Amino acid sequence: MAVTFTQPFASLVAIGAKQWETRSWPAHFRGTLAIHAAKGYSAADRELATDDPLFRNALSVLPFMQPFGVAGHVLAVADLTDCRSTDHFYAVGIGSVTGTLRPGQIRISAEEFHFGNFDGGRFAFKFENVRRVTPIGCRGALNFWRLPDSIELEIREELEA
Repeated sequence: MAVTFTQPFASLVAIGAKQWETRSWPAHFRGTLAIHAAKGYSAADRELATDDPLFRNALSVLPFMQPFGVAGHVLAVADLTDCRSTDHFYAVGIGSVTGTLRPGQIRISAEEFHFGNFDGGRFAFKFENVRRVTPIGCRGALNFWRLPDSIELEIREELEA
């Protein structure tokens, strides 16, 4: 199975800088997913990666031309372990957000909050145990989708080596 993210968000997940991916729909799937970078991306997304200091700093660990040089590629595999309503998140260090956690709230960093859309009524997917792979060109799809057998085999062989 796989999931596609636009860039630079796929790269942020692949390097472990982004543990929570926000979407407008909930995830019922739990297990290992390939993290795929969409082939297309907006000018605004490119500006985030190059002009926003938090994005630029997080992405600085990547080789030149990434994250946009790997658009249309599988970048990593990760375990999807949880899905929560964004209403349950508490960002540490964001403006007026102070005080004590309420029961059921999840504490995240200001950077994590900045890397997602935690508006009310959305959902956050928790990714753990991220393992980067050599980028593998592959067509993506919406929602969760099945990897071609040849790509899945290539990923398994690399991770087992």
